[in-house]
Amino acid sequence: MTLQMNSDIMALMSPPTSQPVPQLRFRWILMAIGLTLLFETLTLVLRVGGGMESRVATAGLATFTFGLRIHHGYIGLAMLAGFPLIRRWAPAHADRWSATGLALILSDAIHHIGALWVLNGAPGFDLTYAC
Repeated sequence: MTLQMNSDIMALMSPPTSQPVPQLRFRWILMAIGLTLLFETLTLVLRVGGGMESRVATAGLATFTFGLRIHHGYIGLAMLAGFPLIRRWAPAHADRWSATGLALILSDAIHHIGALWVLNGAPGFDLTYAC
């Protein structure tokens, strides 16, 4: 009996065993990277190939958005904010939802920090429509 108590006490006093390091979720990471590249490619094709400029193409939305420009990164932020609900209501789609949200944010960041600097010499991140 004392031997059992001693081993129980020793187990309580010993440092906790370390949890195994979680494996990286390579499929999710690849999905987020692939979607980021897809979104940015589509954005550049519309901008360069189609001659579209978002502030002109979406100017009709100014009344609806109270003059605020809606960047696709904002939609990604909203998707990530809604992730806990999606994980609860549609767990089979949660990974795709979060990867898409992150990809929209990354694509918008790459577009403004990288692509527009190269194309225009400025980030072109306008918060409102010019009146």
